[in-house]
Amino acid sequence: MKSKLSGDRCRCGSCGLYFTSTKNFEAHRRGAPDARRCLTADDLLSRGYGPNAAGFWRRPKDGSLKSRRHIPCLS
Repeated sequence: MKSKLSGDRCRCGSCGLYFTSTKNFEAHRRGAPDARRCLTADDLLSRGYGPNAAGFWRRPKDGSLKSRRHIPCLS
């Protein structure tokens, strides 16, 4: 069971994956706004993402994700 969503944690309403931040959530979505798709778990792993102990996907803190304007994720 996942920890409750609080702070910037979110869940993707399309694929059901949980993310540690909106930034990580946004990074797993691809395509034009009217034809967006989710990256698969294998895609995420190949890009350096991984689930933490609570099952929330995150990218290691290596500075490779650029800061973006906060856009809340939709569940």
